[in-house]
Amino acid sequence: MKIFKNKKSKILFIIMGIVVVVGYSLVVYANTKESRNIESQESVSLERWLPELHQAAEVIDVVPKSGTDTAVGDLAARSLQGLINKTQPRIYIAEDWYRETIDVEQLRQKILEVYGERKLNQLELDKNNETNQTFWTLYKKYGNEVKMLYIYDKTLPDSINVAVMLAGRNKGIAVDSELAGQLADYGLASEDVVKKYGFTDHIQVNQWIKDNMITKSNNKTVFVLNPRGRDEHSDFLPQAYDLAIATDSLIIHLNPYLKSEVALQTEILDRYPSDTLVIGWAGADVEGDFVKSISSAGKSVVCTDWGYANGSLWGGFQKFVSSEKQPAVPEEYQVSDNTTYVAFCVSDGDAWHYSARDLLSFWNQEVRGSVPIGWTIPALFSEASPLMLRYLYNTKSDADEFIQGPSGYGYVYAGKMPEEAYDSYLKNSKLIMTVMGLNMVNYWDLSTGNNSMIGDNIDIIKKYATEVSPAAIFRGHDGDGSYYMDGETAIIQEVGNRNGAGTKSAQDIIDAVKRVEEKTIEGEPAFVMVNVEAWGDGVSSVQAAVAELNESGGNYVFVKPSELVAAVKTYSKEGATLKASEIALPDQVQTVSFLPDGSKDEKKYMLIDKSTGLINDEFRFADNNGYWVYAIPLSGEEKYPRLEVKLQGQYQISTSRDGELWTVLRETSGIEAEATVYIDLRKVLEKDQKILYIKFSDAVPENGFGPSLKNFRFVG
Repeated sequence: MKIFKNKKSKILFIIMGIVVVVGYSLVVYANTKESRNIESQESVSLERWLPELHQAAEVIDVVPKSGTDTAVGDLAARSLQGLINKTQPRIYIAEDWYRETIDVEQLRQKILEVYGERKLNQLELDKNNETNQTFWTLYKKYGNEVKMLYIYDKTLPDSINVAVMLAGRNKGIAVDSELAGQLADYGLASEDVVKKYGFTDHIQVNQWIKDNMITKSNNKTVFVLNPRGRDEHSDFLPQAYDLAIATDSLIIHLNPYLKSEVALQTEILDRYPSDTLVIGWAGADVEGDFVKSISSAGKSVVCTDWGYANGSLWGGFQKFVSSEKQPAVPEEYQVSDNTTYVAFCVSDGDAWHYSARDLLSFWNQEVRGSVPIGWTIPALFSEASPLMLRYLYNTKSDADEFIQGPSGYGYVYAGKMPEEAYDSYLKNSKLIMTVMGLNMVNYWDLSTGNNSMIGDNIDIIKKYATEVSPAAIFRGHDGDGSYYMDGETAIIQEVGNRNGAGTKSAQDIIDAVKRVEEKTIEGEPAFVMVNVEAWGDGVSSVQAAVAELNESGGNYVFVKPSELVAAVKTYSKEGATLKASEIALPDQVQTVSFLPDGSKDEKKYMLIDKSTGLINDEFRFADNNGYWVYAIPLSGEEKYPRLEVKLQGQYQISTSRDGELWTVLRETSGIEAEATVYIDLRKVLEKDQKILYIKFSDAVPENGFGPSLKNFRFVG
């Protein structure tokens, strides 16, 4: 069931129909409060990861964001909002926001009315002032609760963060000198923070924050808010200031690409527990450096970018808890040969601004419900925005499934985290995913090569599987589609646009599916998990790609993520993806095993050695156009033939029946960490075949990070 339906062939929308559907969908929910997905808070752990806000007032004042607002006025309005909502959430700043004609703002207010059971009082803008009408409208009603003005200097942007924190703790609001002058007639005391504390530069301000504000702040959250504005344009400041104020959170901003500033940031974060969440975003185009710096300090990022607004109100409702697993993975799934199974995962569900805006738009588009889709969501919304999760869980169709966004408790690069911090991260991930009934996760970590985000460290991924025990770990957003089972957890690489991102268009999706099909052994089923990039064409690309693939004549089955997991699990148990620890082979007829170290044992099977090398006479490697070929003699009676090879790098493993025509068995896009790879050969060998040719080569010759082979084993 959808709150909005947008009827379209390509783009055709009937706007008047939106209101009708909104009313219908919400009335249905209001009459069925005992939802299948809601469980009373008393039946689960009451542990909280975020500071607890007071319950929202029965009547909420809604003020429209005015087009007359400057960055100064917008900050003053959110400063006042945070101050008032700190004692009781009751101010909401409405801002028109559309994506693909979906009126997201109208939807958010309906969620407050029906799911929050609150009355909305629409305030009219006070137009007596030419600018900053949102602020003046709020001040007209709530100005009597303001006792102090904290003045910052726009030429020293970090003084904004100091003024905001001091104001929130002392019944004040943060303003610049011009707005302070306009408020002079109200007789408020004021403090110029730059003059009072002698601030002269960016580093000095943040050092002062470290020395003076940590003990006055909560220990669950630290905000990183860039006071210079989006892309350094000061007319667009972060909208999350109200939540930072209402929760008495520390606010800092340091450059994640400068070692000296990262060192100061680490000093600050070291004063906090390992499960402290770092909320915000450091700036545009600094994602890698920022997340790496926070992860290295043992903390987790909550991305809000610049557009997460009204957090001080959304958090003022009862914590959301799900009573059933989302989704339940089938025990078995019928898998057919010559069939491609395709599932979709919409990205960026860890990001709060995306989940409060773009996700709500996607959720109300025609494709939802007609095609199975996995939606990444932030489990932390159980506390930060419980009404939105309540809405999503109760309006989902049978074709919708939820996946925890990267990579659990928060957005981290696990490979950069200290071991003790990673242990804490896994514990919190397991707990919060349990609260939400989630058992699948989109896992991101740094990877060498094309920014596939699949994570190079297999041991870290294995630890995640062991400690959190999800049904599936979907690795990265632009991997090669390979998969394996780790116990009961399916580890599947998501495929994207081959340019370090998820798919951004229908053609990207089609190309990704074809790439996986091309590397699949002829006749065998292919399993594809497509990452749908939230910032591209969105979910409309899914609908277009599904239609085109169906028309292409291929044998495609579009499945839910849980069904893809079940299919991989079932097929693996049948022996298609063999692991020595899981498959007993009583009828083995031969084993060929050696170290690729240039010894006589290896040379006995070496057919071609083109430009390869040895490192310390321990293992063989080849870069660029180099490769080598082994010739393994066969008896013709092999029943369970497979390869077990330990290797790393960007590798391509191929086989041939005649040494001339080659079939790719396994290929990587990123630079893989050392791991043992198991390859089933049953459908490759012919009954009378006498020699098995195996070639190792560089999957991406132009960058020179080819295969390094540590061990070779063939089992017949």
